[in-house]
Amino acid sequence: LAQAAGIDPLTLKYTPFDGGGEAMTAMLGGFIDVFPGDVSEVLGQLEAGEVRVLATLTDEPMGGKLEGVPTAKEQGYDAEWIVFRGFYGPGGMSDDAYNYWVDALGQMADSPEWQEQLQQGGLEKIVRLGPDFDAFVRTQITNFRQLSQDLGLIE
Repeated sequence: LAQAAGIDPLTLKYTPFDGGGEAMTAMLGGFIDVFPGDVSEVLGQLEAGEVRVLATLTDEPMGGKLEGVPTAKEQGYDAEWIVFRGFYGPGGMSDDAYNYWVDALGQMADSPEWQEQLQQGGLEKIVRLGPDFDAFVRTQITNFRQLSQDLGLIE
C-alpha cells in the first residue's frame, strides 16, 4: 500500500507485535497510528465504535460488517492483500486422497455451520480448491518474491 501511495516502504517504522490483539491495544493507547489486520481481529472494537476501518485491501467492496468501507483501489491505490488460509497435503498424496479432501473441503465450505462461523467472525467466503488454489498459492509466492526483491529485502 505504501508503495502504491508513492511512499518508500523502507522509510516506514515497523513495530512488531505478537498478534492483532497486542497491536489493537497499542493503537487504542496511542502508541501507533494505524495497523493492518483482518476483520476478526478488530470486530469487537469496530462494533464498539472504537475503530474506524480506513480501507479494505480487496478487489471488490466487502459486505457484512465491512459494508460501505471503500477499497484501497477505490481510493486510488492499486493495492490488494488477501489474508488466506489453506489446507495442504504431502507432495506424494495419491490422486484419490487429494480428490477426497478437495471434495470434503468444498462440502465443508458450503455447509450452514461454516457460513455461521464466517458470519460470526465478520469474514467473507472466498473458496479456492484443488488446482485453482494451487495456482493461486504459486502466484502469491511469485508476487511476494518479486515485491521483496523490489524492496531490496532479498536478492
